[in-house]
Amino acid sequence: MSGGGICQPVEEVLAAYKKFKAARNLSDAALIMKIDIKTLKIILDCELNPVTLEELRESLPDASPRYIAYVYKQVHGDGRVSYPMMFIYYAPPQLRPDIAMMYSSSLQPLYTKLAIQKVFELQTPEELTDEWIRDKLAIFG
Repeated sequence: MSGGGICQPVEEVLAAYKKFKAARNLSDAALIMKIDIKTLKIILDCELNPVTLEELRESLPDASPRYIAYVYKQVHGDGRVSYPMMFIYYAPPQLRPDIAMMYSSSLQPLYTKLAIQKVFELQTPEELTDEWIRDKLAIFG
């Protein structure tokens, strides 16, 4: 693997993310990325906009990791609505060690390049619920 083991996103991913971020979604939306094992580049898997949590869970493969930029419609106790952007690293537990290392070593450089500060790890699609997201976001106040 080139670049000291870190896979870089292709230009299409950066352009899609820029457009995704600028869209100011008023519903849940996801940009899903993966590593192309042949080129060792981070590529766009799909964009789901709008998306429900159920649809997002169903889109995740059982045994392949994914990076997810996710906009979540958060309704606060006082009625305010916000749309936090988060980065979810989906890493199923049965990954081959070389694949797990490739994804984990590219994780921090990718979310840093995308300038996403709320970063969470997910091991199974079933974990991805409103409660899970609210608990994770609570850390940020």
